[in-house]
Amino acid sequence: MAAPPAGLDPLADWIADLALSRLPPEVIEAGKRSLLDTVGVAIAGADRPVVAKAAAACAPLGDGPCRVLPFGATPRAAPAAALINGTAAHVLDFDDTVFEGILHGSAVVWPAAQAACELTGADGGRLLLAFVAGSEAAYALGALVGNEAYRDGWWASSLLGLFGATAGAAKALELSAERTRQALRLAAAQAFGLRGVFGSEAKPYLLGRAAQAGLELALASSAGLLAAPASVDGPAGFLQVINRGRATRPVLERLGRPYRLVEPGVAFKLYPLCSAAQAAVEATLALIAEHGLTPARIARVAVRATPLVCLQLVHDRPRSIMEGQFSMPFAVGCALAFGALGSAQLDERLLEDAALRTAMAKVELIADEGLLEHLEDPAAAPEAAAVTLHLDDGSTVKRFNPMASGMPGKPLGRERLEAKFLGNVVPLLGEAAARDLLARLWRIEAADSAAVWAAP
Repeated sequence: MAAPPAGLDPLADWIADLALSRLPPEVIEAGKRSLLDTVGVAIAGADRPVVAKAAAACAPLGDGPCRVLPFGATPRAAPAAALINGTAAHVLDFDDTVFEGILHGSAVVWPAAQAACELTGADGGRLLLAFVAGSEAAYALGALVGNEAYRDGWWASSLLGLFGATAGAAKALELSAERTRQALRLAAAQAFGLRGVFGSEAKPYLLGRAAQAGLELALASSAGLLAAPASVDGPAGFLQVINRGRATRPVLERLGRPYRLVEPGVAFKLYPLCSAAQAAVEATLALIAEHGLTPARIARVAVRATPLVCLQLVHDRPRSIMEGQFSMPFAVGCALAFGALGSAQLDERLLEDAALRTAMAKVELIADEGLLEHLEDPAAAPEAAAVTLHLDDGSTVKRFNPMASGMPGKPLGRERLEAKFLGNVVPLLGEAAARDLLARLWRIEAADSAAVWAAP
């Protein structure tokens, strides 16, 4: 077995050297796409009960200079702001995803980088740079260790997202390469997160905690705190423990070649639930529209999906909306019963809706390892689904969806991405203010303040 690389020093050096003026235009564009999408879903999620609980939990940290959601809330100390905004960014499970490592990056990086920038009075350009740096760090770690840790039970959004939050905060604080190195070593020693949180309030809260921890580790390093190199690649270090001694991939010697925000790229969601259900929901809605079907006409739904899909959708009969976000019967049931799946369907009262309960009982999820055999690039479609609707007259209609719209291989154009943002923000701010915020986020690199995301 090949020896793991000697620590994360190359990553720390690369982060410290990164400059906005040297970022390629396509990286700046990709960074802004992820940033504005994350802000939009955080605004939409800010009124969920778990966000209020997170805010109450960190009340002893006191007030401070950093804006927090929901709009109008009292500004908080930076660690509290990272926690609250991180929880809001992930609570709807509407934030973006990458599949090297299988993690949500933006929702954990943005709150840490944002709080660090507001703490220091940084401008929008530094926020964008810190966001890119943190995202690239998280995604490099995902590529470094691969998906095996996720399959072992680790929740990569917290586990690897912590490194992204730490790197983003370090860049926002303008730490040296040595201080960034120490911050990443601290992150390696504190890495945490298990997939057992799926379907519970702990999931968005612990993502917020990862954002908070990343910021705090960067601040600790800036104060001179030291960590042992062995915390990364020693016999009991991160790479050995998390990767169970498996060989890591050669990633750190080619950072930025290409930027992972661009290649392989980020998946944006059209529906507020686990990415594993996106392709099946899109296929179901397309079949219903194409054939003009009513719920009464559909007797049964068979969804064949990749093993990764079945690994994540662990709640066949959800008892809460958060469990529903990890349930194929809930996801496809909403498509059958309501012809839609958006924030309006994330309502606990709907679980008692007779139409939804009837629809959910019709849905069966079947693992199919051979689903991707005939695809040219199976790695680009890890959450493919084949949907068969069995109709009341004995006939069937079928659709195979190798990847949902929004995946890197089927990207959302600017118009659809903006429509998603406005759909999330207009109900709270109104049309004019939402469009103004969108325009300001597209120009974030020119903003005098990193707090441009906060509504006036």
